[in-house]
Amino acid sequence: MLPKNLHEYTFGLVWNYLQEQTKAVTAEQVGRGLGLSRSTARRYLEFCCKQGLVERMLLYHGVGRPEHVFRLNGALQKDGLAV
Repeated sequence: MLPKNLHEYTFGLVWNYLQEQTKAVTAEQVGRGLGLSRSTARRYLEFCCKQGLVERMLLYHGVGRPEHVFRLNGALQKDGLAV
């Protein structure tokens, strides 16, 4: 069951996009790929993290803020499970 501020259709778009990726992606990349704002993509990615569907990692590029990247949970990738 999705929270009130999330929609099933958009969740499906984000979920399918993640399944097609071979590398971890940023919220900006997801948003650009689906025509969503970065903040909307981030909201859905954070929900997926809380559900254990997606792993969030930090990438450090020297000076400045680290970059948050997301990928399917390793167990889901290995087993090929879909929600």
